[in-house]
Order: sequence, then C-alpha cells, then structure tokens
Amino acid sequence: MANEEKVKSRRILEIDRLIREKIYLNATQLGERLEVSSRTIKRDIDELRLFLGAPVEYDHNHRGYYYTEDDCRTFA
Repeated sequence: MANEEKVKSRRILEIDRLIREKIYLNATQLGERLEVSSRTIKRDIDELRLFLGAPVEYDHNHRGYYYTEDDCRTFA
C-alpha cells in the first residue's frame, strides 16, 4: 500500500509540473504521458484541488488544464 501512495504522489507532482508548463494538456493526454487512465488523472486533479488547494481549472478553448494563479505554491 505504501508503494502505491508513493507512485500516486510522484504522479501528482508530475501533473503539477506539466500544468505549470502551460501547455494545456487534458486528462487523456496526461494519462498517456503518465501511463494511467484519464479517470485516474481526473481523480488526481480533484486531489490537487481539494486537499492541496491548487487553483486548477479546465480551459475549454485550449482543451486542457491550467492554474488560474501563476504563482500558486502548491508544494512549497
């Protein structure tokens, strides 16, 4: 179980990094990069929002996720 939590934590850190790059990846694209389902990505993004207070939103024009605040300190 502890190993699964480490994998999940690393994945969430990678999602954070990719969102910060401002390339507007959607759940399918993130899932492909991280080798998990888009549903898993959506759950991870929910955790970023709910438990870490990350200002993550989905932009329908760019079809991807982004931070609404450029200087958010999710993992500071």
